Amino acid sequence: MLPSDPDVVAIAAAGNHSLALLADGTVLAWGSDDFGELGDDATFADQTTPVAVSGFALPSDPDVLAIAAGFYHSLALLADGTLRAWGYDGNGELGDGGTNTSMGTPVPVSGFAVPADPDVVAIAAGDSHSLALPADGTLRAWGNDGDGQLGDGGTNTNQPTPVPVGGFALASDPDVLAIAAGGTHSLALLADGTMRAWGNDESGQLGDGGSNSDQPTPVAVSGFAVPADPDVAAIGAGGFHSLAVGGTPVVDSDADGVPNDSDNCPIKANAGQEDSVHPGTPGDACDDPDFDGYFDSTDNCPDLANADQLNTDGADDGGNACDGDDDNDTVLDETDNCPLAANTNQADADGDGAGTSATASTAGRPATASRRRSSTTRARSPAQPATTSWSATAASTSSMAAMATTRSVPARATTR
Repeated sequence: MLPSDPDVVAIAAAGNHSLALLADGTVLAWGSDDFGELGDDATFADQTTPVAVSGFALPSDPDVLAIAAGFYHSLALLADGTLRAWGYDGNGELGDGGTNTSMGTPVPVSGFAVPADPDVVAIAAGDSHSLALPADGTLRAWGNDGDGQLGDGGTNTNQPTPVPVGGFALASDPDVLAIAAGGTHSLALLADGTMRAWGNDESGQLGDGGSNSDQPTPVAVSGFAVPADPDVAAIGAGGFHSLAVGGTPVVDSDADGVPNDSDNCPIKANAGQEDSVHPGTPGDACDDPDFDGYFDSTDNCPDLANADQLNTDGADDGGNACDGDDDNDTVLDETDNCPLAANTNQADADGDGAGTSATASTAGRPATASRRRSSTTRARSPAQPATTSWSATAASTSSMAAMATTRSVPARATTR
């Protein structure tokens, strides 16, 4: 290959033929063409140098995203989410629902033939069976089922069109992230990092620790069977063996689709990673953890929403939403018999439950009582989000631990 030749982005090889996917979305093939597996025409002539696969040869043809090679058949996943297959179809491995006739050029796979059908995101080909992973995390299989490699739990009956794989057929079933097809067995990597296998087990390729019995439905792979086991990052299958590559678990504490190790605010959802104040440092969701429109640098109560920024005691910088002692008399508001006027000794000369300071300062001024109620209402506005869960989260997050400790304030009383 010369630098002037088209770049290759993916390859696949099987029994006696090879495939290459070029950067421009075209596909080349070479090797044996006994059953049309090269897909270049209907002459079934072997090729010692790469030839273009029909239908994917020109820039105007549909772009191909992925390729897979079975023993005598080939698959291509197109950019529009549809599938094409060509080559041997004696067991239904082309999935076209036809008469098990080998095809020398690509044909649509039934159920994934037009853009209106479910999009496919991954494909795999075994010796004489095929797998497709739709975008919804379910799984389909077709072709030879002599050893249960289709996983449909049936009677080992070949299928000329895709059928659901047991346990991954419904949206409520565990999502599948990756697939692999061995000679006569199949593998699936689940979203929780566990693995399932089905089909031929004569050499133990299913990894279930059993009695080398074929399995027509998916079984758990030992050591990767439950979420507590080491996570699997990638899988592969050979003729009679299987592989799994371990990976570091991806942690996304705020479930915003951005892993903690690259999230500019891992404790608050911020999928867009906005950062209006300090680009490259904690994002807006962390700069304004109470979501009241004021960043921490200017918020007089950064832990509780207080969009009006009220501070009725005026004697400190803490807003009413998080000020536990509005009158600064060292008696917390929740137990203070007059939280808006300093009365350290909590005197109540007339015995009405309100402190003497309140009695003295409100004589003949009923509006003050109204002011007190109004202030209390503001501090307890239902619009303010609960803070207990945020504080607990912040306290458990190393990057925010200092902030949570500094801003910790006593909880406001629900009634006064």
